[in-house]
Order: sequence, then structure tokens, then C-alpha cells
Amino acid sequence: METIISISKLNALPNHLKKEVNDFIEFLLEKEKKKIEVEKPKDIMEFAGIWSDEEANEISQIIKNGCDNIDDDGWK
Repeated sequence: METIISISKLNALPNHLKKEVNDFIEFLLEKEKKKIEVEKPKDIMEFAGIWSDEEANEISQIIKNGCDNIDDDGWK
């Protein structure tokens, strides 16, 4: 299969088909642009070292304490 679009082949098309080819090319370009713009998920290791040991221990304690206490009325 030939991977190069020949200008002579495009010129040989009737105008209504040239429009379809152009629309399809625009669609593909937009699709590729969106694929590039999608931000990749963060690697958890990018966050390593953000908190000091003291801050990490504090947030761990807050999470532990919060999970140990269930508010039965919290879902009402």
C-alpha cells in the first residue's frame, strides 16, 4: 500500500470527494491533537518527598483517627 498521498490523485477527484478527503484529514488531525493534549497519569513516585517525615506522620495519624471514628448519621 502506498503511504504517500499523491497530489495528482487528489486533483483527479471530483470536488465533492475532495471535500470529503479534506474533512477526513481534518478529523484525523484533530484526533491526533486531542491524543497529545491528554495528560498522562501521574506516577506516584513524583510525589515522593513532598511532605517532611513530621507532616507524613501527622497526615497518617489524621487518616487513622478519621477512619476509626464512624459517624452513623453522616450518610443520612
